[in-house]
Amino acid sequence: MSEKIFRWLLRFYPRRFRCEYGDAMWQLLHDRLRAEAGIPGRARLWLDLLLDTVVAVPREHRRPPQLAVSGSGGYRLSEQAVAEMVRRSHIRQFPAVILSVAAGLLIALVGDAPRWPSFGVYGLLLLFFMTSLRGIGRFKDGWRTYELVLQEGRIQEKHAARSLTLDKAEITRLVETRGLGIAIQTGDPRKSIWVPSVVNGYEELRLRLTDWAPLEQRSGPGQRFTNHSGFQWIVAIYPAAMMVRSPYFVVALAAILGMYLVNVMRVVRLQRTLLDGAAVRTASVPGSDPAATKSFSSPAAWVIPVVLMALLIGKVVLALR
Repeated sequence: MSEKIFRWLLRFYPRRFRCEYGDAMWQLLHDRLRAEAGIPGRARLWLDLLLDTVVAVPREHRRPPQLAVSGSGGYRLSEQAVAEMVRRSHIRQFPAVILSVAAGLLIALVGDAPRWPSFGVYGLLLLFFMTSLRGIGRFKDGWRTYELVLQEGRIQEKHAARSLTLDKAEITRLVETRGLGIAIQTGDPRKSIWVPSVVNGYEELRLRLTDWAPLEQRSGPGQRFTNHSGFQWIVAIYPAAMMVRSPYFVVALAAILGMYLVNVMRVVRLQRTLLDGAAVRTASVPGSDPAATKSFSSPAAWVIPVVLMALLIGKVVLALR
């Protein structure tokens, strides 16, 4: 019973605190349970634990991790920088999620789509979008582990369970996307490092990297096609296009979606352009990393837009018959 209560109390502490001090706190509990037998001893023990929980939990949640530029050449993210990464990937997208789903549902209803199937589809779609918010804790913990170590002739990235080391000779391009960060690229799309602009010592690191390779400035040419916000609008409108029965709505929606899908297929075909957009994708999708860019060259990246386009054309043909 004592261990169950203590385990419940530990859940109030931040995850980083539990990882760092959890074993020591369990050892302290066992030592005190052995030393303080009897009702008075146990009452004193649990009074101390409860008071410590009330005082320590708010303090630990406010205490930022000691993440800073280290003397060994490591670059990490402060707690404020982690919060900025959450804002970029989750919080900033929240209004667009609600608005896109509401707009899709309104278009479906005005376009004479079946009422209850429309509510059902968009209810599920809203739940799908909202599930990304459940991963904020893991997302923050992942960025808290992020570290770049720049050594003589090589750079190492540690991010969650991922560790990647690049030699200076492997680096082919440095692509800086304004306001987001730098993509360190090699000839292999699976081997790239993403440096967020909020990392401590970013300007110093940027200057050091320019000695390795020329720095290209980009505003993100593929950003509007790979950006999560633009994608969620298309996902929200596509069901409406497939359900509406008014031919005028079908043609208009098909034209909008068709232009987007054509551009997606064009971007997928241009592999080097996609590599430049890896930074944008990494900064906007929860839990993703630069190595995930290889998914753009997978069969699904080619097949899905083609299938969606074919279904859209079929819907237009049926609506105009």
